[in-house]
Amino acid sequence: MDKVISNIDESIADIQDGAVIAIPGFFTCGVPRELLNALIRKGVKDLTLACGSGPLVGCKTEAS
Repeated sequence: MDKVISNIDESIADIQDGAVIAIPGFFTCGVPRELLNALIRKGVKDLTLACGSGPLVGCKTEAS
């Protein structure tokens, strides 16, 4: 891979409504909260988040 992604908005640019996204981390450790917040700001809808360790405690799940 030769492309460098330099900010969060670039990293989520291709994520569209209805996407399935795997979220790393173990409960509250290592969860990419800023990435999730960027998805909320972008307004992407109907996402399926796959998280192997349980609920994303302390993370927003929808735009307010």
